[in-house]
Amino acid sequence: MFKTIKKPAYTALLFIFLSACGSEVETPVVNEPAKITQVQVQTLKQQTFQQNIRAFGVLEAAESVTLSTEFTSKVRKVEFKEGQQVVAGQQMLALDIEQLQMHVNQAQAQLQTASIKLKEAKFLSQRREELFTQKLVSVETVETFRSALEAAQAQFESATVSLNLAKSSLSRAHIVSPVSGLVIAKNVEVGEILVAGSPFVTIQVTDTMRVLTYVTEQEINAIQIGAQSIVTTPGVRGREYLAHIESKGGEADSMTGNFAVKLTVGNNDGLLKAGMTAITTMQGLSVGDALLLPQSAVVDRNRKHVAFKVVDNKAVLVEPVIAASLSEGGLPILDGFEVGDRVIISGLDNVVDGKTVKAVEISELMSSDELPSSPDKAVEVQPGSDN
Repeated sequence: MFKTIKKPAYTALLFIFLSACGSEVETPVVNEPAKITQVQVQTLKQQTFQQNIRAFGVLEAAESVTLSTEFTSKVRKVEFKEGQQVVAGQQMLALDIEQLQMHVNQAQAQLQTASIKLKEAKFLSQRREELFTQKLVSVETVETFRSALEAAQAQFESATVSLNLAKSSLSRAHIVSPVSGLVIAKNVEVGEILVAGSPFVTIQVTDTMRVLTYVTEQEINAIQIGAQSIVTTPGVRGREYLAHIESKGGEADSMTGNFAVKLTVGNNDGLLKAGMTAITTMQGLSVGDALLLPQSAVVDRNRKHVAFKVVDNKAVLVEPVIAASLSEGGLPILDGFEVGDRVIISGLDNVVDGKTVKAVEISELMSSDELPSSPDKAVEVQPGSDN
């Protein structure tokens, strides 16, 4: 037997079923607190600033010496090669001494003849002086023999000079280098006649080199002649060479607007070569009470170099006026910051002007194990959190 369900009861059940199917359970919405960027800050204070100006240049020879002979002679021996390193006093060339020895012999003979004539002239002149005192000869006769003595004396002196020159030429038949350096040009061969005054070798002095570099108009007045500098080169890795500023240009290059600076650098080991690339670090301005902005605080925003300081837990953008170029200790500031300002040095990728930040002093960071080890990583923290 089937039971018949009454209509009112059926309608009530259907309403309850449809109501249950059409409703959804709502999930409560929890508003998360906004994240605050944690940044590292450093409090600015006055300190000593030493500007170091870094510039690229090229090594060149500080001095070159060209040798030649004072007389014409045949070359008997050449004792150097192009590209050879030589030392001061080293023999370079031997000339044919046969002709030179002949000149010495001739000069000796002429001097001997002049010496005999001088003795004879002295005797005759002295004899005429004695006769004149006895009133046996006239004064004219005495003057004649005096003139003859003077001529003999002049001839003797001339012969002496000629002999000394001949001996000097003979002694210089073996030519030595006056300096230590590198032979960069050889213009002589064995057997040829070397004409007096003709250069036969050029020696590049290598114990001292010169660096030619350029600096900007903002840097030229910070450089002082005689100031110490450090020079390095990729050609001699791991070595630093002490240098001194020799000169600085008084006029800018018309093409670049930069100023030439020349430095002298010692090269006792001989490893520096002309043409090598040089990297110079020159001392510039020195200020005892400068306000230095850490390099890590400067970022590029909208093509401008800016920095941020923390004021009332908010980041404030500052466009600082910097007095000099980059240095190891920081950037000297003329305007934009004051002593005691807390400048942001890390976490800058997430910082904009007016953003709320949690500042941690660099000294606190260094003593805390809970904060990130890398100053380049920003940390997002919840308000009220201790982390």
